[in-house]
Amino acid sequence: MSSIFASRTTIIIIWVFASAIMLPQAIYYERFMHPVYTDVPMCNQLWPDIQPQRFYFLFALFVVCYAVPLAFIMLCYLLIAHRVCKRNAPGVQAGNGQVIIHRSKVKVLKMLGIIVCLFAFSWLPLYGLYIKIYFGSLPSESENLFLFEVVLPVAQWLGASNSGVNPIIYCFFSKKYRRGFKNILYCRMHKFNFRRHSRTTNSLTTRYLNIENSSGETKHADQKLEQNNRVS
Repeated sequence: MSSIFASRTTIIIIWVFASAIMLPQAIYYERFMHPVYTDVPMCNQLWPDIQPQRFYFLFALFVVCYAVPLAFIMLCYLLIAHRVCKRNAPGVQAGNGQVIIHRSKVKVLKMLGIIVCLFAFSWLPLYGLYIKIYFGSLPSESENLFLFEVVLPVAQWLGASNSGVNPIIYCFFSKKYRRGFKNILYCRMHKFNFRRHSRTTNSLTTRYLNIENSSGETKHADQKLEQNNRVS
């Protein structure tokens, strides 16, 4: 019971913290018309002053949403790597067993390093671009158009794609993960086929009962009509 309460409390704290961080964007985002293409509506942050906007980006977004998570991930993975390197499998003697274990450790370390690097380099272009926008010199009109119409969407896509990269890495490095993923797909397909078979069986059963009831009612009506003819 205590573990369930702790899990719910943690989830609530995460959602409240995330909502508090993004609240200024919900307040200061405004819809306006493009200054050149007057028929194109746009949505952007319109702060009353640039200094609070810079402070919000630097500490609330860059530090809290990128630098701190990156440092936390690196620390956790370093601890995991240290534990993996120091741990010895009980009952395994020198020889092929040690070679297999060493290869497994190297594979785990490679996987952890790739995950950290992908997280860092997936989000770095987006935050680097915002640092240029908020703290750099004002670009020309052509540069500004190129940044917001080409570079920014690509950087946003690159950062968002990091959420779907980790499962692919796990599948590539872990045979157990691939086996578990295949089992999940097999269970899903088996469940879908079972439901489809059940619906087909129920439909055929219902149709058979309807036909049987209809034939029974027809037979009963024929018997009643025959009795009336005899009486008359």
